[in-house]
Amino acid sequence: MTELPTGAGYVAAAVLPVGLLLAVVALGRVSSLVAGLLSLLAALALSALIFRADASVLGIAMAKGVWRGLWIVGVLAPALLIYRLSQRAGVERLGEAMTLLVPRNREKLLLVAWVFPSFIQGVAGFGAPIALTAPLLVALGWSPVRAVAYPLVGYHWSVTFGSMGASYYIARLTTGIDAQTGAWFTLWAAVMLAVNCLVAGCLVLLMDGGLRAVREGMRALLIVGPVMGAVLVGVTSLVPAVGTLTAGAAGMVVMVALASRDRMRARTANAEAGNPGGRLSAEHVWVFAPYAALMTMVLAIFTWPPVRAWTEDHLLIAPSLPATETGYGWSNEADERFNPIAIASHPGTYILLAAVAGYLLYRRSSLVEPGSWAPIARAWLRSIPRSAAPVLMLTSLAAVLVDSGMMATFAVGASEAMGTSYALLVPVVGALGTFVTGSTLTSNALFGPLQHQVATRLDLDTAVFLGAQTAGGNVGNAIAPVGIHVGAAAVDAEKRTSEILRTTATPVLVLLAVLVTITYVAGTA
Repeated sequence: MTELPTGAGYVAAAVLPVGLLLAVVALGRVSSLVAGLLSLLAALALSALIFRADASVLGIAMAKGVWRGLWIVGVLAPALLIYRLSQRAGVERLGEAMTLLVPRNREKLLLVAWVFPSFIQGVAGFGAPIALTAPLLVALGWSPVRAVAYPLVGYHWSVTFGSMGASYYIARLTTGIDAQTGAWFTLWAAVMLAVNCLVAGCLVLLMDGGLRAVREGMRALLIVGPVMGAVLVGVTSLVPAVGTLTAGAAGMVVMVALASRDRMRARTANAEAGNPGGRLSAEHVWVFAPYAALMTMVLAIFTWPPVRAWTEDHLLIAPSLPATETGYGWSNEADERFNPIAIASHPGTYILLAAVAGYLLYRRSSLVEPGSWAPIARAWLRSIPRSAAPVLMLTSLAAVLVDSGMMATFAVGASEAMGTSYALLVPVVGALGTFVTGSTLTSNALFGPLQHQVATRLDLDTAVFLGAQTAGGNVGNAIAPVGIHVGAAAVDAEKRTSEILRTTATPVLVLLAVLVTITYVAGTA
């Protein structure tokens, strides 16, 4: 029987490793690896001494963490290869091509940091959107810190209904809610995320250039934002799995249409003035080869249900892990296939294939010289260990906090202490779950059932609470150390993770404030 300790001292002890991690990363005096190690050691000590987690609990938790981390490294490593490849081909060509495609600078920023990563999230999440778009922003002239921070804030809204709705479905499955409550949960989650979609676009512009940037990007904000939000709400009411994919695709179409209109006007004006203006060259087109190859493969496979189902059910690699239980009765079920890595559907597989295809096309178009594969591969292989180690450390920390019952202790203790005012904390708890685990899916699996139980016990709106849980979990992605590190590694900025965290911190508070307001008003009415 589970008898979690929920006194103030236990709650404080439960969040101590999280607070330590946040403080150390924010101060920026040590690397992500050292910050993760210090927090992991604190979590292991507290788990054993206070939360009665024995060696088997902690050992299995560490194994879970390393395995989850390998899943993420599987995305990060091939993304690093694309970055090395684009460096060799000349990243300035990417910037030139994007400038010719989208003439307005602020709209170019919104396309790459707000719309495009959300579209990618529709089929390939878990760090892929940031790892792929941060190098594009660097190519466009933004600093590595901003190149990671902007898409972290811009794309956050797309996570719940991205990756074919994985985070959404885990929330429904783990809570066991009925069909009617599920429908309301879907609606509330979509509405909250649609609101924060527009807020996120505005925040990206504010982060870049204040109110002037907002004015310059107002056209795209007022047209593209409502379109993506409306498509998200409408499609998720019918097929939640493709909500983000269709919303992101709609945003891409509208952004391209706006840019095409601008290019046509500029071409006409240049012709009248006798100035041919800049035009896309063959090199500008070829430089997008890895990204075009990736999108072609992903759309061909993941939008065809029978093929997608096959890729998810075959070529699986997964460890078998036993059940564990702490001295307080917090149990973790046995799993014969823990967190399977499906080779045929893993995003990293397609990113790697896209990198290979990109190299071959770069050679064909003479963007890279003969024999360049060897130095590209050497630089890539050297970068993997230093990029992977912090990820494995942070995912191990997350698993220890979850399997020892420390995260559950915090949530239950906070709800008991606050009563109906706990509605103010619902999105914050979701964000905390993602901050710790690096995944909205894991946050929903961990805290979704607890939010359901608290709402039922306090006689508050379960659907609103669950919507706020997953929306808050999405916001947490913008400050999650794992996600920050993945983006930083993709642009050779691993030593600047503290700057990235400080850059995203204020926007995260704004996004959470929006969710807290909606949750309290709607959830306690």
